[in-house]
Amino acid sequence: SAAASVQGVQGAMESLATIAEVFRNASVPQQPQLAEFGLCYVAFVGEHERRYRGERLLQIAAQQASAAAMAHDISLRQCLITDQPERRRPYIQDIIPLLSSADAAPFLSRCDEYTRRFSRPCKLYFGYMAKAIAVARAPYELTLFADTDTFTCTAKPFPAIQRLMKEYDVLTLFPRTTQGWVNSGLMAVRRSATADWAARWLDEFKSLDDFGDQLHLLKVLPYASRGAISAQPLRVGELAAELHLRHGSVADVQGQVWLAPLRGEAMMLHSKGLASVTGIVPRVLSLFRARGDSLSSSQQQLLTRLSTPETALAQRAHGADAPGTRASIHRRGRQLAQVAKEGGRGAAHPPPPYSPRALAAVCLLLNDGVPWSGTRQVVLNSNASCVGCSDLTHSPGGAGVISDPSASAGSSFICEATVGDCGVRPAVWPSSPDQPGLPDWYRSFLLRRGSIPSS
Repeated sequence: SAAASVQGVQGAMESLATIAEVFRNASVPQQPQLAEFGLCYVAFVGEHERRYRGERLLQIAAQQASAAAMAHDISLRQCLITDQPERRRPYIQDIIPLLSSADAAPFLSRCDEYTRRFSRPCKLYFGYMAKAIAVARAPYELTLFADTDTFTCTAKPFPAIQRLMKEYDVLTLFPRTTQGWVNSGLMAVRRSATADWAARWLDEFKSLDDFGDQLHLLKVLPYASRGAISAQPLRVGELAAELHLRHGSVADVQGQVWLAPLRGEAMMLHSKGLASVTGIVPRVLSLFRARGDSLSSSQQQLLTRLSTPETALAQRAHGADAPGTRASIHRRGRQLAQVAKEGGRGAAHPPPPYSPRALAAVCLLLNDGVPWSGTRQVVLNSNASCVGCSDLTHSPGGAGVISDPSASAGSSFICEATVGDCGVRPAVWPSSPDQPGLPDWYRSFLLRRGSIPSS
């Protein structure tokens, strides 16, 4: 049974006590629909006593989304789907138990091999598959799933996403790089269309083709969109970078950081790397404070976030366990001691800071001056601005802009509640193993399975 299998793994590196509660190996009651639209997060911990490691990020993300929605008079419900439904989180309206009818045994039997292949604990294996389970438990008819390291710049496109979802069942990002050909860090799903493809997504974790959840989607969504998984073809669309701005790690926070060229306002950032570029905060704060009453409601909200000291933000997120408190210092000491004991590098190289003030500063810079023609590219730790250039002077703490009015001619970016496609388009799948950016294992998968049918 799942409970007996759990007993056999509990002597490993981490506890998986909640697995038998999540995986029922029997039918589970359908999650009632709670609203037409909402934003949802997923948190898997593995045990009830331990605090979710992303708790601070979760609270920052949820509180910022609420504040951004209020700035536009948008009513927003938020949910958390978790194996710790008993924990009180007053900043989340709906707490949903993470439940699956699947059997845990096939996944538990792969724990050792998962750790051997990817040098990651089995708890992360189940943490990644939690989103596949959560999608099938979506509590809103249109649910926007967001990772906890996302940050809402503006909620203005939320009504537009609801309108666009009349034509789609799934919306997600397609970066098309070897680091991530598809990215589900922000994914809109239609609740009534999730059952079949979400179950297939979960099942693909048994293959151990990849350590995470993202690329397993490429073994499911393309075929679901052709009607090969359920009776009705799944309507899948691609999110534009303006709706989901994904940026990777930042190796040098003092060096220049080039953000993606945008045709319009950025809705949501998804980047721990940008959260570490704290050097831009003083200059951006000074720049936007000087504008006073000329700021929009969205800019005012971001300026408020930018003006709030990190200690106050951390106290709101952690309570008595805020960074710098006695509890936090003791907790961090235990973490570093454990990392050192396991031979890791964390003791000498603590993780970079995650600063919501830095993210608010990036949002203000990205969305300053809308609307504009063509594209506008922000370069952090630079100076001045130019049109059509390819380089900017290095200036730590500053920010420059490269404008290209001729870019995207004839395809202006419109994303209003009642008009505009927000850059969303039907998904384009990899057509052959030679497609740029595909990982080697997915090339092998395409060769085994055959190219994705075009119709």
